[in-house]
Formats: sequence, structure tokens, C-alpha cells
Amino acid sequence: MDQVAKQSQQQSQVTYVGGRAVALVVTLILCVLSYQLNASMLTPALPDIAKAMHVSVSQVSQVSSLFFLAGAIGGVVLSRWSDFIGRRRALVIVLCILGAGTLLCIFASNFAFLLIGRVLQGASSAAFQLAYVILSESFSAKVFGTVLGILTAVNGGVGGIDGYIGGLLSNQFGYRSIFVVVFFLGLVALLCVMLVVPKERRSETTQTMDWWGAAVLSIGLICITYFVSNGPANGWLAPITLMYLFGTVVCFIAFWFIEKKSKTPMISVQHLRSRQVWPVITTTILTLSSTFAVINFTIVLLSQDHNVGSDSTPLHPHYFSLHLPH
Repeated sequence: MDQVAKQSQQQSQVTYVGGRAVALVVTLILCVLSYQLNASMLTPALPDIAKAMHVSVSQVSQVSSLFFLAGAIGGVVLSRWSDFIGRRRALVIVLCILGAGTLLCIFASNFAFLLIGRVLQGASSAAFQLAYVILSESFSAKVFGTVLGILTAVNGGVGGIDGYIGGLLSNQFGYRSIFVVVFFLGLVALLCVMLVVPKERRSETTQTMDWWGAAVLSIGLICITYFVSNGPANGWLAPITLMYLFGTVVCFIAFWFIEKKSKTPMISVQHLRSRQVWPVITTTILTLSSTFAVINFTIVLLSQDHNVGSDSTPLHPHYFSLHLPH
């Protein structure tokens, strides 16, 4: 942990007990839910969105893929930024970005505006990382493990009920009603943050965020995502696919050299070198990418396909997914 992160942690450390502790945990759960429901509740409505926006099934997949891509970038960049501006302020910014993106999705008149809104919504994935850090700074190790388990369970979805409710809302009121529900939940979460999470003293450090490293890492993540998604469709040796691969390699090499010279790196070079870090990162990426691809897209489209699935309503994917082994 660098000096900036240590200083931010020391300024954030507040002992929470009794009612204050419960209020903090509930507030952070609401923050995480505001992001998570954007993923799980909207999943059953993807075919309805494709019909309403007059796009193909392959195009509507961007509603989820860009959301998670923005989440990958936002989770790293915004959570690191909180070391400089404070946890509370960062969490408020994240929820404001979420609100702006959700409003854009509610009133989107075309598919392009809907995708922009989804990118803004996805950036709010930093809510989970910020919640994790706030919990670690506010509770003892024994209590932290318990509350983190609750928060992680919420981040993984509310037992399939969220997806069912999303399908029900889409059936009865249209897919935009899902965004309306999420928007008001985000407002409640923002109000709770303002009331419950205490303000921190302004950091006395003169060091600044490693924005060059953040930008290069973000571009690298975009390139590798499109390399993987374009390979099966256009061919792994197609010019566009190779261009994304080239961009990925260049960005990660540049990121390495930027981090070596930065006084406040996004990721310390010693961690990038460690063999204890890479197995964990690789396992997590492979596991989550396969899980999200199956649950959030494949099951939904197959179950609502007239030729393959059992029905064409947004409710049925979650009847099916509830029977999957966990």
C-alpha cells in the first residue's frame, strides 16, 4: 500500500458499533444494489430492448458487454481515485454517474443513447470496491468478514428474485420501468451516503492520481475485450482482430513503463511481477467471464427463442436459471 492509500485509510478510520454500524452496512448494500440490479434485472428484457430499438440479437448484446466493460474500468480507476479525494466523495460521484446514466437510459430515443447510458451505469461498479474498502476501514477483522459476505452475496444477485422482478416489470410496463426502479433506488442510496458516511479531512498530500496509467490501462482493457469478442466472429487472423491484439500488447507494455516511473502508480510494479498475484487474477477472470456470459446472456436468449427455448417472455429465463447448480 503506498503513502497516499495509507493516509486516506488513516483519515477514514472510524469505529462503527450498534446502530451506526447497521446504518453503514445497509447504506453500502443499497449502493451495491444500485449497480447490481442494472445487470441482473435488465437481463430478461434484452430481447424486448432489441425489438423496441429495432436492432439484432448480436447488437443488443452490447447493452450488457459495454456495461461490464465500463464496470471493469470504473472499478479500477474510481476506487483508486478515492485514495486522493476520499471514500465518501468518490461514492457520491459514483452514484451521480449512475443516476445520469440511468436517466439517459430511461429517455433514450435510439440505441446509441441507450449504450451511452449503459456505459455510465457500468462505471458505477466502483460502488462495490469502495464499499469493500469502507468496510475494511470501519470494522474489526472478525466483523468485516461477516459483513463482506453479506455484501458479496448481494453483489452476486438477490437469489434470482431480482431477475424475476425485472422480467415481471418488463412484461407489464416495458423495459424502461426497470431503469425507473433503479434510478429511485440510486437516489435512496445517495441520500443514505450523505447522511451516514462521514466526511473526511482533505488529504494533505501533494501527490496526484496516475491518470496516464489509468488511461492506458483503460484503452488496453477495451482492446483486449474487443479482441476476444471479434475473434470468433471475424476470424482470429482478420485485420481488425489483429489490430485489437496489437493495441492490447502496446497498451500493457506502455502501462508497465508508466507504472515504473509513477510516484503513485495504479498498480505497483512489484505486484505485477508477483507470481502470487497472477494466478488469482487469471482464475477470477476466467471464472467470472464464463459465468456472466452464460447467466446474463446465453440462457436469456436461448430460453426466449421460439425455435430453441420454451417461451418468448422475459420471465422464463429465471425459472430456468433457478434450476442451475450453484
